[in-house]
Amino acid sequence: ADAAASSIGGVLTVAVTYPIEIVKNRIASATTELGSAGAASDGAGAAETVAAEKPPDNEHASALTVAKGILSSRGVLGFYDGVTVSALENAVEKFLYFYAYSMLRRSLQALRGGPSMLVDLTAGCLAELAHLPFSVPFETLLV
Repeated sequence: ADAAASSIGGVLTVAVTYPIEIVKNRIASATTELGSAGAASDGAGAAETVAAEKPPDNEHASALTVAKGILSSRGVLGFYDGVTVSALENAVEKFLYFYAYSMLRRSLQALRGGPSMLVDLTAGCLAELAHLPFSVPFETLLV
């Protein structure tokens, strides 16, 4: 139950915070040359999209300027370009972490004779390692 709840919570978190991530990525890509900005990490990355949202002549991009550019050129859905992969990655990561944590904590408590901070810390560290083989491949899709 904890693993499923954390997975759903992870997807909801991505849905709420993804527009901020898009704006942050666009600000970062607006400071690079237009030719090298084509590989933005948010999945949209087209040179014409970046150009439409790039501030004029050496003006630093503000979050508000970039957000207005996204809204005018792509609409509200422009804030969610590439969200599917990010939401799926987050859901898998959270599910695997909490599932592994619950199993490891229970096993370690049985070995140690009850709950303790050491058991919780050990279970947390091992659970973090347990999800990496599954979540790291998703991260390569986001780059």
